[in-house]
Amino acid sequence: MHKLGRGHRDKVQQFIAITGASEKVALQALKASDWNLEGAFDLFYSHPQFKSFTDSRHLEELYKRYKDPYADMILADGITLLCNDLQVDPQDIVMLVVSWHMKAATMCEFSKQEFIGGLQALGYS
Repeated sequence: MHKLGRGHRDKVQQFIAITGASEKVALQALKASDWNLEGAFDLFYSHPQFKSFTDSRHLEELYKRYKDPYADMILADGITLLCNDLQVDPQDIVMLVVSWHMKAATMCEFSKQEFIGGLQALGYS
């Protein structure tokens, strides 16, 4: 990214911060939209081929944020933190729906594969 001017670098950083996409995807979308940030967002969200190249590091970071320090799972404390971040009561039916989308073997307990796979299936990147 060192070859870009300051304005273009700023747009790449904004794009990455909002979409969680990789630098490569950000550059592709911005170049395709003639460096128009709104146009790049539109391309990214309306064309699945852009989303398929998203950087999974963002999802890994989310998983690490919520996972239990002693098990490779998101358990009660992680679910509580997730609910706080989503501003949802842990007993709300929304969490049942989230568990269903994650294809969780046990409600409100997510393995790494369930959590990341569920977010990807929901289109979150």
